[in-house]
Amino acid sequence: MALARSAFVIPYAVGLQFWHPQRSPDEVTAALGLDPVRCWNKGAARSRPDGLPLSGRHEDNYWRIEFRVEGDGDIALRDAIGAELDKLGSAKAFLNAYTTERGRILMTIYWRLKESVGDDSLPHSFLARLADFRLDLEIAQLRSDEEGNE
Repeated sequence: MALARSAFVIPYAVGLQFWHPQRSPDEVTAALGLDPVRCWNKGAARSRPDGLPLSGRHEDNYWRIEFRVEGDGDIALRDAIGAELDKLGSAKAFLNAYTTERGRILMTIYWRLKESVGDDSLPHSFLARLADFRLDLEIAQLRSDEEGNE
């Protein structure tokens, strides 16, 4: 899910991950109207992203989406993510109930740390919006081998 299409790709990507002991991944898909890049049900056999099996079973239901933020080079990170939060607005009650009922939602910002675009600060008003949606925040480095992955 991209904000705008252009030839210039901003040096970050964003992911949302959901974990819950009872709510199914299908509920997240229905509430957000988005298809995950990866999901599983509690109790399912574990496997690597490439499909190779791992030992054990999943302890929670899981759902993940990742999207690239694209624009004209002047869009600040907080504005790009703010636009995505606007899209999640209709699911806010679901998100709040999800975390209240022992679930966790994590927003990860993958950043190519060697680059800076626009204003990279995340002011308290932006962080308050994340808190209002009950999203935890993680910032991770986007490695060059991840740049081509969607």
